[in-house]
Amino acid sequence: MSIFGNKKASTVESFSSVLLRTAGMRATNEYEIVPKNGEAEVTLYNVTFEKGGEARVPRLRAVCRESEIIDLLNACRVVSWDGFEGKHPRGVLDGVMFRFKATVNGNVAVTAHGSQNFPRHYREFTDALYNILTRRGGQEPPAAGVKTVEILGSNRRPEFSQVRVACRAFIEREGKLLVSHEVNTDIMLTPGGGLENGESLEECCRREVAEETGFEVEVGAEAARVIEYYGDHKFDTHYFICTVTGSGEPNLTELESEHGLVSLWVDKNDLARIWSEYGCYPEEKRGAYLREYKALEEYFRVTGDAIC
Repeated sequence: MSIFGNKKASTVESFSSVLLRTAGMRATNEYEIVPKNGEAEVTLYNVTFEKGGEARVPRLRAVCRESEIIDLLNACRVVSWDGFEGKHPRGVLDGVMFRFKATVNGNVAVTAHGSQNFPRHYREFTDALYNILTRRGGQEPPAAGVKTVEILGSNRRPEFSQVRVACRAFIEREGKLLVSHEVNTDIMLTPGGGLENGESLEECCRREVAEETGFEVEVGAEAARVIEYYGDHKFDTHYFICTVTGSGEPNLTELESEHGLVSLWVDKNDLARIWSEYGCYPEEKRGAYLREYKALEEYFRVTGDAIC
């Protein structure tokens, strides 16, 4: 049932389901929104393909107000997407395909699909869903005063098909910051890693620090947020100021052990110098050090210190 030209259906008043699938060369993701008693459950799935069918693995899940989703559908004029067929642009060898389906206002279906060609406000819609999924507890907005730094890789694409959320810790003692040092690759980073399903950002930060360093920490204020776009990937990293409350033994992954991961206390000004020279390193190290340096600049700003 098309809603083109139907003024009565030009505004979403209710919805029973929203499904958006994006597929790139490296990953297929699916956003699903389901209303539940005045709230809406938003889930981001990774879709894997196996013999006999496909499987959906939940990566992120959050709950928000149902009215928030209705407002988003209207702000992005989603009903006007109905019937959209975005043909793949000439000369573009790869890209992101999408398929959208929603049921609104009782039994009105809205469908759209395309390949590297999207309806108006599509990017605003996907960015808003991602923000709902990554804010603390799925319900609270980011802490006031936290600066978000964006890094745009030269190989970034107009749309991203894979998202990784991570948390890292600034832990200071006597002017030194705790880092995880990969001896065999000579890479030094703040301790941290990827968000696991069902975790809050604070829980992720606490677990990652304990696994990499053995330290138990109290997670304090968020100091910075760095969002990187490379290829069809979006990397969203939250940096927290943490305090050591106890210690134990690290629980390293096999890869971390192979890389010779150890914990070091390094003068924060020495770190600033090392990370600020990101342009002198190979690509993978360059990107990581650029991210760390931008976050460290915010840490100095938040703590009222100055890079010497």
